Amino acid sequence: IMFAVRGLMAVRSGRTFLKALSLPSSAVSFSTMTTRSTLYERKIAGFASLVGGLVGISTMLSLSNHSDNACKGAEETNASILISQRAEKAYQDGEDPNAIYDMLKEYINGEKNVRSSEVLWRFARACREKSLLVEKREEKKALIMEGHKAAEEAVFLDNNSFAAHKWVAIMVNNVGEFVSTKQQLLDSFVIKVHFERACELNPSDATSRHLLGVWCFTFADLSWFKRKAAATVFATPPTSSYEEALGHFLEAEKLDPGFYTMNALYLGKTCMRMKDKGNAKKWLTQCVGMKVQNPEDEQAVKEAKTLLSKL
Repeated sequence: IMFAVRGLMAVRSGRTFLKALSLPSSAVSFSTMTTRSTLYERKIAGFASLVGGLVGISTMLSLSNHSDNACKGAEETNASILISQRAEKAYQDGEDPNAIYDMLKEYINGEKNVRSSEVLWRFARACREKSLLVEKREEKKALIMEGHKAAEEAVFLDNNSFAAHKWVAIMVNNVGEFVSTKQQLLDSFVIKVHFERACELNPSDATSRHLLGVWCFTFADLSWFKRKAAATVFATPPTSSYEEALGHFLEAEKLDPGFYTMNALYLGKTCMRMKDKGNAKKWLTQCVGMKVQNPEDEQAVKEAKTLLSKL
């Protein structure tokens, strides 16, 4: 199930999530369902309870290196902030995706090998942007897998980063191009949970709201074949409605009017499915008139023109 979207290592995300489904919904948080951090936290907590008596000794033994480590940490943090700012400015200025990818990869693979959530989710984004420019399937797959891995690590390092959650969901979705329909369905829950978490952490982010709308539209729009396939995987397959999708798209537009050709396109498509031709024409016309800045914009405008011709 592939979404049009802009711009967890241990076990496949879908299978990890299905284990969580056996718990009461009230007992399952977004973090326990979708990241490896909880597993690590449990291991660390268990280990700490066994060796708590050694904490004082270990603290004293490390005091001599504390100042140096603190300075090094501050230096590495400043470097991460600077590279993140450079990458963000380059992205917002529409610079070459290949150059942004190379810049971030050089930093991540550098001698210090500093792991920063802010750098890693931007690298995931850069991987996806670069993948849009390549034609060979294997090269595209390698970039998507690389970005997926980086996004997962970004969430692991900072489970409260809305952007990290958003980009995990985007990359899991993009991985869907290279896996079976069954695996896409397994991963679909994970995608939704990360988008919901991103919206929870930053309610003002229009892109996260749009992507949650795309998830709802996709499941409302499932073909008979895919519904049957879903029924073989889940006792209760994921479902949604066009009304729910429309609510998310309208909220995204309210948060940032005219921010994305794909949001206007999906508003038009959703209204068409709901037999609201007047609003469908309104949103599709708006999409066609928007500025084209990348291949996804081109795709959105092209589809909007096709749909308008059918109204």
